[in-house]
Amino acid sequence: MKSILQFLRVVLLASAAVVLFYGSFGHSGWLDIAANVGAAVLFSALIGVPMQLLLPRVAPVLFRKTRAPLSWLLLIAVMMTIAAAGSAVGIAMLVGGGLLPAASAPTFFVNALRVSLAITLTFGIGITLYQRMRHRADVAELALRTKERDEADARRAATEARLVSLESRVQPHFLFNTLNSIAA
Repeated sequence: MKSILQFLRVVLLASAAVVLFYGSFGHSGWLDIAANVGAAVLFSALIGVPMQLLLPRVAPVLFRKTRAPLSWLLLIAVMMTIAAAGSAVGIAMLVGGGLLPAASAPTFFVNALRVSLAITLTFGIGITLYQRMRHRADVAELALRTKERDEADARRAATEARLVSLESRVQPHFLFNTLNSIAA
């Protein structure tokens, strides 16, 4: 269900972007806009789905095994590879479906790749930064909760020690002897 909602969000965003972009110039008909929305959705699916599947698995490994500048460069290379592969498959599908002439495929690929790289890197880096900050906040929160629990345990142990100390000072048999002496 979650992936369906994410896909519908992608379709909605791609549709809105295409309608706003092409509609604002006033030289595209509804058929052109629909074709562009379809192409945008195709590219979004071919790039977005692998990004959603691979980045959560690849990024933690890269950040754990390599230092900061190299890990980010490798992650950007992975994102660029996914964008290029998704664009190439999208172009191949459009050419194979007869929606794009084979002669204009290289030009269309270069233009599509520029847009795909820009969008992929913007969202990929932004989401990765967000996830890393969220992970750090979760780790800090866990450490804080652990420290609070340890402090509560220490306070409880100190209170129990004071109680034991008071009990040992009173020592009931001395109290009974004193009370018996007073009573006598």
